[in-house]
This record gives sequence, structure tokens and C-alpha cells, in this order.
Amino acid sequence: MANAPVHFLAFNGPWQLIVACAAIRRRHGELEDASRWKLLLTGATRGSRLHQLLLRLCEAYFPGGEVLDLTALGDIRARDDLIAFVVARRLEAGEVWLAYPGTTIAGTLHLLFPQASFQVFEEGLHSYTQDFAMESDAPRGALARQILGPRVRRGDFEQLRRLSGFAYRKSLNALMKSAPPVDCFHGILTETVPPAVGQGVAVSAIPQALIREEIDRYARFAGAETPVYREPTILVLGDNLLWPLRLHYQEVLELTVELFRSMIDSGYQVVWKPHPRMPAFCSDYLVLKVASSRLIWEPQADLVPAEVAYGGSGLSGVASLMSSCLLYFPLLYDIPGYCLPAVEGFSILKPGLQEVRRICERNAEPWSALGTPLSHS
Repeated sequence: MANAPVHFLAFNGPWQLIVACAAIRRRHGELEDASRWKLLLTGATRGSRLHQLLLRLCEAYFPGGEVLDLTALGDIRARDDLIAFVVARRLEAGEVWLAYPGTTIAGTLHLLFPQASFQVFEEGLHSYTQDFAMESDAPRGALARQILGPRVRRGDFEQLRRLSGFAYRKSLNALMKSAPPVDCFHGILTETVPPAVGQGVAVSAIPQALIREEIDRYARFAGAETPVYREPTILVLGDNLLWPLRLHYQEVLELTVELFRSMIDSGYQVVWKPHPRMPAFCSDYLVLKVASSRLIWEPQADLVPAEVAYGGSGLSGVASLMSSCLLYFPLLYDIPGYCLPAVEGFSILKPGLQEVRRICERNAEPWSALGTPLSHS
């Protein structure tokens, strides 16, 4: 007798898990049998506090479910481990949930489960760019998938991997990176930003109430305590732009120093939260250059997404170059988002990042609208 179909959830960090759980509840209601879920953890640094927290969250959120930890593995090793995991258990999939349909993990799951229903959930503003249009390129590899898929599902992957034929290697690698057909996109911002979904892809709006419940659940589990600011305070979120901007990144640092000083001179307290993948030397440089007790750097908040850590903190506003929080905070907490001025180097960004910036410019408040702080009663 064939095994009952299971569901797969692939995620790489806290915010993806929060959004995915809200989307799954929107589709399925409260989980009655969490043991049907197979969780694929692909992010964080292996052995870090965040990594350990995510593993505990998997156990708590999906009791009886099974976790395949693919953290910090390269594409080939992750692909091999995933196939071995599926073949050894003779799994069949009903649904596959993921944030990025164009990854090796997504392509491998489609090769293993061509009949599964693929559900994509919002990861941030990048989910709304044309670069993320969710147009399946699976038909291009239909013949190769038809030939290779059954062999892989029978456990013949080791034999395939040893094949010396260039055509086999090229076909296999292409399949692993081809985006599968997407059945539905689940988003928070669908009423604010039109989703760039492919033809035939359904769109499901995640209710704000569910997102807030998942935010609160994560905060309780992580032991996060929301600070309360008694004076006008701006949260500034760093972006992971060191590599995309390369030689122009010094301009970003200098602009940030100027903006910090300007906000402090205007009477604001500034809370600085760098992107989790932003190099530590950037924050060191900013704190050293500004040298003010009214600049607060809270690196401990890296374990907790900004949407969780600062939602009820009484902020006067949130500022960033292109963070999704510029749209999340106004929607979820009625806290305005301010789009920081661009630097000249933005012209070298990839089209997807440039589109994220344009979304921020269209939907967030311009930096010039910040003005001086109002007194807090």
C-alpha cells in the first residue's frame, strides 16, 4: 500500500516560518495532524543560536513532524540529502510550500513529486517583482524530467550522478533549478502591491489577524521582549547591499552617518538594526562615526525579526533604503515607513533589487516627510 501523502515546508529563517504558518492556517485551519509535515530548514548558520532556535520551533510548531536540516549545505549536497530522505521513506507529497520557486530545492521537489500542489508564500517585497514572476519553466525540461524522474524516485540517483555523459549532467542540473508550476501565491501585501504571478496562479490574501497571531506566537517562544520608547524614536533597518553595490557601498555608509546625525539633531532617538547578513564592521563603523548616546544598536535583536521585536514599541517611524518593513509596519502597526534617499550606485543593482526600491518609493513615505518629532504624551 502506498504511503499517505505528506506536505513539505521549506524555509530559511524566522520571518518565512511566521508567514508560512499563517498561510497554512489560512488554507488548512488549525493543524490536526502535524506529523504529516516534513520540514526542510535551509537557512541560518549551522550551530548558531538562531539555527538552534529554528530547530526547536520546528518541533514545537509541528509536533511529530520530521525535520531535514539542509543548513549551510551546497546545492549538490542539499539535493542529494533531500533525494535520499524522500527515497528512504518512500514518501509521496500532497503539497509543497516554499518562498522561492526557482531554487535547487524547489526543482528537486518537483522532480520527485511532479503531481504535487506547489504553494508559494510571500518572503518580502522581492516576491512582488517581475524577477519573481512565478512563470514555470518546467515544460522546457519535460522530456528530461520524464526520463530522469522515475530513476531518481527509485533511488537510482547515485548511478545518475556518476554518468559521464554531458547531456545527462546538463539535463539534471537544469531540472534541479527549473521553477515548478505554482498553484497559489499566499501574500500579506496583495492588496497594496499587485503580485507578479504567472498565468493561472491563484492569489490568497493572508489575513492580518493571522500574521499578528503568528508574530505573537514567535515572540512568546523566542522570549522576545518588545522595548517601549518614551521619546520620539526612529527604527533604521540596514539592507544587505554590501555585495550588490560593491565599490559604492561606502556611499551608503556615509549617507547613513549623515542621516543618523540629522535625525539626532532633529530630536529623534535612533535605533539601528542591521540586516542579519550585513557584515559586523558596517555597524562598528556607523556607531564609531556617529558617537552619540542617542544611537542605540541592538545586535541581540538578530534572533527576532524587526516585525516581531518592535511592533508595539511606540516608534515614531521606520526608515530604510528598501526593507519590506517600510510596508509591513504601516499595515500591521500603523507606524509610518520612510524611504531613505538613494545613492548613485543604485544604478548597478540587479533589476529585481531596483524594482524592490521602486516599490518602496511608490508605497512608503518620502524621507522629506519625516519632519521634526512631535512630543509624546
